[in-house]
Amino acid sequence: MDYAKFEVKSVFKSSVQSGIIDFCVSEGNLYFADSNRDIYFVDENTREAVKFLDGAARLYSASSEGVYYQKSAGYPLRLYLGNLKGNSVDIAGGVVVS
Repeated sequence: MDYAKFEVKSVFKSSVQSGIIDFCVSEGNLYFADSNRDIYFVDENTREAVKFLDGAARLYSASSEGVYYQKSAGYPLRLYLGNLKGNSVDIAGGVVVS
């Protein structure tokens, strides 16, 4: 996709029928989670989908620090911050607007 000209370009093909379950845009980059529990991002310059991290039940938002996500549907109050290297930490407090 082209943000300025509204040109459509396919950047990801899901391997499962249910496909993408969550997405958000942060600082010009597109982040999305597929139903295989993987999070990807698409840089606005390269327009290629790159796996960001795996093990996400829900993607809430993204920032310059990483993505805020939930690992399991059974723990809705537990929030994690993950980065491109695959590292993640529990978030002890704060507010995330999704």
